[in-house]
Amino acid sequence: MAELLKNMYSPLFVKQLANDIARHDPSFDPTNFVDDVLDRDWQLRELKSRMHHIASTLRSHLPAAFDKAVGILKEVTLTERMKSSNGFTDMVFPDFIEQFGLDHFETSVDALELFTQTSSAEFAVRPFILKYPDRMMKQMEQWTKHPNDHVRRLSTEGCRPRLPWAKALPIFKKDPRPVLRILERLKNDPSEYVRRSVANNLNDISKDHPNTVVDIARKWKGGTPETDALLKHALRGLLKKGDRRALRLMGSEHTRGVSATISIEPKSVRIGNSLTLMGTVRCTGKKLLRLEYAIGFLTSTGRTSRKVFQISGQTVHRETTFVKAHSFLDRTVRRHYPGTHTLELIVNGKIMAKSDFYLTR
Repeated sequence: MAELLKNMYSPLFVKQLANDIARHDPSFDPTNFVDDVLDRDWQLRELKSRMHHIASTLRSHLPAAFDKAVGILKEVTLTERMKSSNGFTDMVFPDFIEQFGLDHFETSVDALELFTQTSSAEFAVRPFILKYPDRMMKQMEQWTKHPNDHVRRLSTEGCRPRLPWAKALPIFKKDPRPVLRILERLKNDPSEYVRRSVANNLNDISKDHPNTVVDIARKWKGGTPETDALLKHALRGLLKKGDRRALRLMGSEHTRGVSATISIEPKSVRIGNSLTLMGTVRCTGKKLLRLEYAIGFLTSTGRTSRKVFQISGQTVHRETTFVKAHSFLDRTVRRHYPGTHTLELIVNGKIMAKSDFYLTR
């Protein structure tokens, strides 16, 4: 069985963190800190709970003056974490700022700029956007010019309107223009890591402002191969919805002269197992075809939740076939429920064939 992600915050990590801090703060008692973190509820805490608990325990063991406490954490980052951080566990440092730094703007922003270089401050920056929207977005525009790609990525990832597992930013759901200024600056960033974040941000915006994102895509398309790849990823939500404008931009609009068939094996699938989808798509001449399939998953309430999955995007000459396996293993983000399900084959946003199957326990 795979190791639980929460176990990255292990007793060994807590002890190493305590020792690192003690080297920079003579008043810090590493033994007491470890004892307070690894309390009787430690094993019951999940991932984020462990991160928040470590950060809040740090607050009670570091100097009461916020500037001094942050100064120590910055020294630890510069001298210890730059060399050995695994990126994820050091999110306790941005979390410390998120929990305790909201009334200390300058100190907190300066610290987040450093901390994001060894972990990520994309969650921690959002309360600052909500409290200081104009001031924080001006800072994030400055970060678009930073030499470190982690800081540049923070300027776009941190202001995503719908960042998963994070506080939503209703102001940007309503009016994304402040975000678009940042994305414009970073669309040709030399780092794919940054450009990927630009694409994810545009995909978020497309859920509330599809016309705006399509207009941007028209303007950016053909600039560079890297920007075109960015746009393909940015438009994925609209493409899955079969948005005709997005499909047209990607060259996959028409389905005239296209036909398709599918078959499913087995027709009855046990939860935890997989089915195999086999399909044939035929067309007249050559066409750029986006092939997807959708499954209407039954929910715990008996309703249906439709999810679209990509098969391929390719130029087809007369005919293409494919075989695709789909797992029904339960995951954190999706539980499966028994009953009749429908699988649809989608070509360029249009349902071309469908078949039912039964999911059992």
